[in-house]
Amino acid sequence: MTDVPTQALDSSGELKSGFLYGNNFWLGSRSQCLDIMNKTPIEFARQYMLNNTRYRDPQDEFPPFQLNYFVAYIRHNSTLQYHINMFDEDLITLGLCLPASCSTNNISFILEGIFRDRILLINDLYFVDFNLIQIKNLKDNHQWLLNGAIPFIWYVEKHKDKKN
Repeated sequence: MTDVPTQALDSSGELKSGFLYGNNFWLGSRSQCLDIMNKTPIEFARQYMLNNTRYRDPQDEFPPFQLNYFVAYIRHNSTLQYHINMFDEDLITLGLCLPASCSTNNISFILEGIFRDRILLINDLYFVDFNLIQIKNLKDNHQWLLNGAIPFIWYVEKHKDKKN
């Protein structure tokens, strides 16, 4: 598990260039986050794998827990960012790769403390404060199928012959 925190951090979002011009999408990579748990990664030729396995055991790089991808919606008040009066232009979207056992309440509590205590370098760099709006859990439990798609398809199929 030596490299799991680094991999999770690498797949999480971060401040990107263009903030002053409105780049508020710091998403990272959901697919990379979920791929950390993939125990059958892409196969490389043996000569390329030798360097990767010489100094570490690849089996130690899989997390002993499930990971999940969350999105935090954060309002900022930076006056340095150019605004053109668009809807939600002061809303940052931040992707987070975290243990699946984290609840949205856990993440909210941690982020609110970070924002309250102003411990991020960006606070002083861009003269900005943050306010957490919402955390979304992007775990795909296929519940969306039951919420609309399947009942809609069933309804259409059942009633399509009644039109004639």
